[in-house]
Amino acid sequence: MKKKVLVIAYKFPPQSGIATRRWAKFTKYLSKSGYECFVLTSNNKSYGGINWTRDVENNENIKIKRFNNKYPQLVQLSSRRFIVRVLQYISVKFLKRYIFKIDTTQFWYKTIIKEARKIIKEHSIKNLIVTGPPHTLLYYSSYLKIENPNLNLILDYRDAWNDELNYEYLTSIRKFKDKERSTYMELFSLMHADKILFVTNDMLKRTSSLYPLFKEKFFCLHNGYDLDDYKLNGYSDADNFEFVYLGSLMGGRRKAI
Repeated sequence: MKKKVLVIAYKFPPQSGIATRRWAKFTKYLSKSGYECFVLTSNNKSYGGINWTRDVENNENIKIKRFNNKYPQLVQLSSRRFIVRVLQYISVKFLKRYIFKIDTTQFWYKTIIKEARKIIKEHSIKNLIVTGPPHTLLYYSSYLKIENPNLNLILDYRDAWNDELNYEYLTSIRKFKDKERSTYMELFSLMHADKILFVTNDMLKRTSSLYPLFKEKFFCLHNGYDLDDYKLNGYSDADNFEFVYLGSLMGGRRKAI
């Protein structure tokens, strides 16, 4: 019998963007390693640009279940028109302040728990990987662990949580009770997870200093190197391959370079 794993991810191909790459590549790797992978994700449309659909399509060991996203997709679609971008900026500010006060998945609890529970029971899944941001996904998935104590719950921090600007009080989160709620969610999630993955050692160390009680659960899993991508782009000698990464200069990241 094949080993099975359920991955819950807000972003997944055919949606484009680097956020979709991490678990597109890892589900591809797991499927080649003998795992049957089930993916629960939103039906976000592609933003345009590079996506990694080829890694997960037509693979009998990767089964994808999508559900409707309650967050308006129009504000997320890329556009080169200045007026559209201005309207999107205003819309995001409004949504963040008055409706989605913590993050874009804070109203997913019914859908996430119901759909994941169904997949877990139907396929007798023992391994659950949940990736954020948005980080409320990690919190809601913790209740699946409470319902299934034998479930191996792995939380993936693609970005930091409450020590990040996106969750900073008075900068992004306007009300203190919402900041308290978000902080409680993180603590609750770490408490019930079996393992917590970080994409960098720096993030692991920062979170360890905040939550030393859970640091034995912390592991660093860097984004994987994919030989297929390497071959597709025509490179022949990895020793001579050089690149410069400038990060997201306008994305509010703590370390853009």
